[in-house]
Amino acid sequence: IIDQIPNHMQNNLTDAAIRLVPELADTIDQLQDIPGIRKAQLTGSGTVVFGLAESREAAHRAASQFSAQGYWTSVCKTLPA
Repeated sequence: IIDQIPNHMQNNLTDAAIRLVPELADTIDQLQDIPGIRKAQLTGSGTVVFGLAESREAAHRAASQFSAQGYWTSVCKTLPA
């Protein structure tokens, strides 16, 4: 089931947020291009860009890359249903 989660993730406000802040598209694309990130998208109206990683190592790799660019990052664990 975990492999299907990225296929069902979407945010209807993404296009509107990107029209207001075009740099968001680059940030999402940059996160999505990191090996081990299965899906990158915005939360809600675009206050946070987040990635769903296939492993803790991939999450830390992404966090390190964005931290080095001056972004605030946090690696979180998804709780079981």
